[in-house]
Amino acid sequence: MMSLNRKIGKIQMADELEDAVEKLIDDYGLLSVMDSAAEVCRLKAAHIRENWQDKELTKRWLKAAKKIEGMRAVLAAVPSGPAQPTSTSPTIPPEEATTP
Repeated sequence: MMSLNRKIGKIQMADELEDAVEKLIDDYGLLSVMDSAAEVCRLKAAHIRENWQDKELTKRWLKAAKKIEGMRAVLAAVPSGPAQPTSTSPTIPPEEATTP
């Protein structure tokens, strides 16, 4: 069983990680962060292939990179900066705007 202090430490670490990832996204944009994550996966795969000759683990890292890259189309639709007001706000037609 995990001690309470260890659980608290894991929660704090997760919060710190989430804050760090949020800052990266705010500073560089979601697509850039995802591109970097995919590149890190590819670099890890190359390192494992060259130094450990572990084909299965290499495949897993390459698969992770491909999945991240596959999300690019979806992520491209997500705004990377602050929300902008839209000009498509509903308007009241002039005849409805006047009161009798």
